[in-house]
Amino acid sequence: TVAEAEVWGGIVGTAYDPCYHKACDNYGNVNLFAFDINIDAVAYSTLQFAMTTKSVNGIKGSPVQTQKTRSDYTMFPAMPAFRHGHEHVEQ
Repeated sequence: TVAEAEVWGGIVGTAYDPCYHKACDNYGNVNLFAFDINIDAVAYSTLQFAMTTKSVNGIKGSPVQTQKTRSDYTMFPAMPAFRHGHEHVEQ
C-alpha cells in the first residue's frame, strides 16, 4: 500500500521479497541489516525470559546459577575451597 511504502520503502503493489517461498529464497539473498537487528532482538528476548517470566505470568525467576570456569580455580590455587581433586603443575 502507499502507507506501507512510505514507512517501509519498496514499491506499491510489489512484494517486499520477490523470492518469498520460491526457489530463489535462500541464504544468498538475506538482508544482513534486517538479520542483525532481528537476531539481537531474539537474543535479548531469550535472555529476558530465561531469567524471569514475571511480565508474562507474574512469577519472578530465581537468581541465575553460574558454572565455575577453569579461571575460577586457577586464580586462587592456594585456597582449599578451590581444590578439585588433582594438582596443577606450574611450568
